[in-house]
Amino acid sequence: MNFLFGMRSARVELLGDMAKKLGISSSDLSAYETGRKKLPPHVFKKIVDIYKLNFEESCRMSVAMEETMKLRKQQRKSEIVLTNYGGELE
Repeated sequence: MNFLFGMRSARVELLGDMAKKLGISSSDLSAYETGRKKLPPHVFKKIVDIYKLNFEESCRMSVAMEETMKLRKQQRKSEIVLTNYGGELE
């Protein structure tokens, strides 16, 4: 599970509500959660400040966001390979 999604879920906070607090669109927040977009430094700082993350939590978020991006890239590569070789995607 993505760090942002987990944090939001633990706080029982809707995507739109968190996005509004951060001053970003719901679609951007969703893209950050799923690894479709890289979390910009200014949004990272807002998350740390608004949700009062300590140093350890902010480090975990940083690592988790990078892992989410890597997994997303691997998934896309797999989908391309399957598509190129006539495999079926579910």
